[in-house]
Amino acid sequence: MTRIFLKFYGYLLLAFLGMALVSYLVVQSVNQHRGELYHQKLGQGVVSLIARNMYSLDEVERARWLDELNRRFNLSATIFSEHSFSFSRRDSERLDGGLSITTHLPEKKTDNPFIVFKPANAPYLVAADLSKTIADIEYLSVYLLQHLSMQQSDHQTFLHLARLNFNFPLAVTSLEDLAFNRRQLASAKAGELVYLFEKKLDHVVLVSRLLDSEDYLLIGPIKGFVAYPLSLVSVVLVFEVGLLALVAYMLGRPIERRLIDLASTARAIKKGNLDVRANVDHVDAIGLVATAFNAMAEHIQILLDMQNEMIRAVSHELRTPVARLRFGIQMIEDAESAGVREQLLQGMDGDIDELDTLIDEILTYARLEQSAPEPEFALIDVDGIMVRVLSEMTAAAVKANVEMEHIPESLPLSHRLVEGEARYLHRVLQNFVGNAIRYAESSVRMSFLVDGVHCKIVVEDDGPGIPEGERAAVFAPFARLDTSRNRSSGGYGLGLSIVKRIAGWHYGTVSISQSDLGGAAFVMEWPVRQPSPKPPSSIHESTMV
Repeated sequence: MTRIFLKFYGYLLLAFLGMALVSYLVVQSVNQHRGELYHQKLGQGVVSLIARNMYSLDEVERARWLDELNRRFNLSATIFSEHSFSFSRRDSERLDGGLSITTHLPEKKTDNPFIVFKPANAPYLVAADLSKTIADIEYLSVYLLQHLSMQQSDHQTFLHLARLNFNFPLAVTSLEDLAFNRRQLASAKAGELVYLFEKKLDHVVLVSRLLDSEDYLLIGPIKGFVAYPLSLVSVVLVFEVGLLALVAYMLGRPIERRLIDLASTARAIKKGNLDVRANVDHVDAIGLVATAFNAMAEHIQILLDMQNEMIRAVSHELRTPVARLRFGIQMIEDAESAGVREQLLQGMDGDIDELDTLIDEILTYARLEQSAPEPEFALIDVDGIMVRVLSEMTAAAVKANVEMEHIPESLPLSHRLVEGEARYLHRVLQNFVGNAIRYAESSVRMSFLVDGVHCKIVVEDDGPGIPEGERAAVFAPFARLDTSRNRSSGGYGLGLSIVKRIAGWHYGTVSISQSDLGGAAFVMEWPVRQPSPKPPSSIHESTMV
């Protein structure tokens, strides 16, 4: 039991490890995408400002200024017509809306993505290598903003135009408002770029002195890119694994208890406690197993009860002929003449025949009860079997002063052929007719009926009949209506049990009803065509009339 659930949890662990690997790859992919968006947003101000500065220049000055920018910062910046490169619908909408996009340019023999921007009302687009732009973003931003400030007459106009292009804060302030240390102050006065950090190290502010001015330009704070930490993902995964393991345990523990209960029930039955049953409290796979187990236990109990009943009945049936044999042996010892001894020997021979018959029926019933044979169904004429039985049972009927009648099916031969096992149907008819002769007053009638879907054998007599409340009991082994087991009625109570088995193999039923003759009517009904994938063989020759 433990091994099953260890394997169960082991597979869960493998699934969780797979989930952890997938989660890691997903986080890495998300972080990469977020990083590209962050760099695109960071570089948009630079590219848009480059495009704006080029807008007022003619074609020659525009090319010369772009070459100077590439030499200074190695941007690989370029301009091209919007019709020289096809963009997707989404990218086109972003460019027309004043936003930048990141893409690969076929004419640039590099795997690096380029950030592309389209100036308003301009017939061209500007593109720059994104990785190179980000690598020198601080000095490039300061250079372009210094260039823009020199083109404006006042700081307010400059800041308004700059803020239209950049996504981070921009301001102009005096030296007195800056909290510089001695080294930073010297660098700032010398026109160098000074880095200030606000609150966190990933919030940087750039400070640069404006050209031809005593004021200073503040860029930022610029927030650095913060990726989703893998440690946080690991904590989440550990929590998920623990939670799912708890859920799996809560789901698996009741299953384990129910399997333990089923095993305990099996051990109790093994020890001989046949009354114990498994608890069936759910309609699921284990509930179906428990139901099947209980059905098996009930069947075993029925078989054992039947076995005990058979042992008791057999002992009773054997006791009478054995007692007569013992009495006959004693009488032979005291016999005075050969004639008397001959008469006693004939009686003993009859007792031995009776024992043989009893043993044969017991063995037949035990064999049929243990396992059902594989019937070899064939297309047969049941009326032909009835003719044979009528011939075989004529002597017994004459001896009992009973008249036998056979009413055949009126359909043509091709329409009255049905699927069945001729040997076993012959035994059914023999049993039905033998019982009818034994209890009939003067008349026995047998008939065969076919309705196209089902067929049935009917054997009737004009005897005392069988009370309705006792009809089902006569199919139990060793069952007799005369509880005294008076041998004058003959039989051992096994024939009808065998008939019931044969009917079951034919997917049919047996029943008893009231006959028009006044006695009992024994009926066996089964399908004309057996629900078996095995095709029926040809017409059984021995059944033909």
